[in-house]
Amino acid sequence: SSLLDIGSGFGSFVLAARLRDINAYGLELSSFETAFAKKRLSRLLPNLDPNSVFTTGNAHRLPFADDSFDIVTLWNVLEHVGEWRPVIDEALRVLRPGGKIHLVCPNYLPPRIEPHYHVMWAPLMPKKLGEIYLRLRKRDPDYFLRHIHYTTNVGVLRYLSAKGFQCVHPRLANSESASLLKSSFYKAWLWNPLKPSVSFVASN
Repeated sequence: SSLLDIGSGFGSFVLAARLRDINAYGLELSSFETAFAKKRLSRLLPNLDPNSVFTTGNAHRLPFADDSFDIVTLWNVLEHVGEWRPVIDEALRVLRPGGKIHLVCPNYLPPRIEPHYHVMWAPLMPKKLGEIYLRLRKRDPDYFLRHIHYTTNVGVLRYLSAKGFQCVHPRLANSESASLLKSSFYKAWLWNPLKPSVSFVASN
């Protein structure tokens, strides 16, 4: 399979996939992180050209042709990209027919511990109120104001479903014989608006 990891960071997931003989590629906005990922690849798999595996680029404009990959992964990326719908549209564009998207990101709809600041967080707290709250908690709000954008479980699921994708619990992604009871349980879990994270596999 060919795999694209959007928001590949320092390359850990792509490297793990390559070490398991998966034809994986990474795209990352930060040139510093891309350079570090290339160094790691050169050390672990010296026969591979790191420039062909890791690319610096914007998830809103993927530098890949249509129908290029069997799998696209987004591990905690959507909450950092501003408008996440065009990112999903780009992921769908480069995905081959019958391909799968593996997606994980925070669900900001329920009360939760904010994963970047490790403080209690109200559902979809307005940015201005969040800034005041973080200052009162003696936290620098700059990262929150510039790099955190709310994602919700139901919102992301509805968007992909409207695009004609079937979304399932990760444990059912490769299952053809799951029992009705098990499937119903996982479907309820999948659409639970209060679960802590958005996590599922979508296939076209």
